[in-house]
Amino acid sequence: MNKFSNLKKRGVTAVEVLVGASIAGVILVMASYAISQFINASSALSEKTQAVYLAEDGIELLRYIRDNDWANIGNLTAGTTYYLAPTATGVHVSGTPESIGSFNRSFVVEQVRRDNSSDDIVPSGAGGSSVDTDTRFITVTIAWGNPAQSISLTSLLANQNP
Repeated sequence: MNKFSNLKKRGVTAVEVLVGASIAGVILVMASYAISQFINASSALSEKTQAVYLAEDGIELLRYIRDNDWANIGNLTAGTTYYLAPTATGVHVSGTPESIGSFNRSFVVEQVRRDNSSDDIVPSGAGGSSVDTDTRFITVTIAWGNPAQSISLTSLLANQNP
């Protein structure tokens, strides 16, 4: 009976080792997957953060253009896609796409309509409203990646010297 008892203990030990190794393997696979997902999410967040900063920078550059001469903003065609062209001497509006690393920046200008009685901004086509020639909506869009991703920021620009 002593020999049988030793065999029984060895069998239980081998099963325990097998179960333990299986559990450790599953934990290792799950931990590897979690780490890879964390790295992917971190990379995506970094790209989105850069895109937001580039969009904010685009709005600031448009404010700079507005401050130098409102006509550079006020005379743009509503609904048309434009690009920024920074140079050593300033920033200009361009029809040539602007690439910043793996990001593409563009902007669109839209007319602003105001209620004739209250001077509040109203939706396009609202009755009793007229176009405000000294204010524009601007939407800066940053696109990147494969598959294509983008973010857009919208702001109001007003002529500071009407």
